[in-house]
Amino acid sequence: MRRMPFVMSAVVLGSALSIATAFATPPTGDLKFEDYTRAQLVESASVPIVGGLTLVRGSYSVAPGAVTGWRKLPGTTVLAVNKGKLMLHGGEGCAAKDYAAGQAAVIPAGVYEVHNAGSEPLEFFGAFFGQPKGTTKPLVEGPTEAAPAGCPEVKAAGVPPDGVAVATSAAGLFVLVRTSNPGAADFLDADTGAGPLHERIARVVDGLADRLAGSGAFSGAGAVIGATEPRFLDRLRELMPRAIFLLPGVGAQGGWAAALGGAFAGPGSALVTASRSIASAPDPAVAAEELRAQVWSIAGG
Repeated sequence: MRRMPFVMSAVVLGSALSIATAFATPPTGDLKFEDYTRAQLVESASVPIVGGLTLVRGSYSVAPGAVTGWRKLPGTTVLAVNKGKLMLHGGEGCAAKDYAAGQAAVIPAGVYEVHNAGSEPLEFFGAFFGQPKGTTKPLVEGPTEAAPAGCPEVKAAGVPPDGVAVATSAAGLFVLVRTSNPGAADFLDADTGAGPLHERIARVVDGLADRLAGSGAFSGAGAVIGATEPRFLDRLRELMPRAIFLLPGVGAQGGWAAALGGAFAGPGSALVTASRSIASAPDPAVAAEELRAQVWSIAGG
């Protein structure tokens, strides 16, 4: 079977009647064009075209925090982002890459996962080359695959991707993002190809913000971050601007309230907890008031 490669440098996906003319002859008859998407191709690639296989095209809408699971793409795929930010996992080295609105990813055959790690709906158009006959909806229907070797399979620490269970109960939840125990670095700081694992969890938490929004400025999805690791606070606040931080570890565990300013950056809010350092103080009421004053001071109160 003959393969015919061609190279694309830009993408315009739509439906049209193609007319080949040898002269400057104007078109005649009823011609229509429907513009599906326009995006700049980020990568350069050759797309193998194999006769007898199927080209599948379709539009996708992905809720914040939603993940497709690992899916096998038998041929080259083009994903053009119309709205939001698409995070693609997979490929050589299991790298993760973000594509913003107006960009298009050119993906060789392989196993991939699409994730909406942002706080707004993701909308993109997909063109899937080399699909077998009978393919229905790539990335949505059909079997999922095991995560490729070296790719961490994160299920957002058990958080429901759409937050339905929590939202329908008018409740909230806190997710362990970066804990303070000594062994946390071995797991939560593991490199995912797009930063440490705790940052990927943070993006999922932020993806729940709209669905768990209350009447105020904050989300019902909060984040637990150890107060003994304040070096992560600035970056995690950047990733989760609307989440309330729960900061255990002040006092007996070695955390200092004065180092927690990053948790209160912008409109951020946090709950600072201390137990033994107050309960064992000569005057617990005085110790609690001193801690409250320290936290109020760094929070700008």
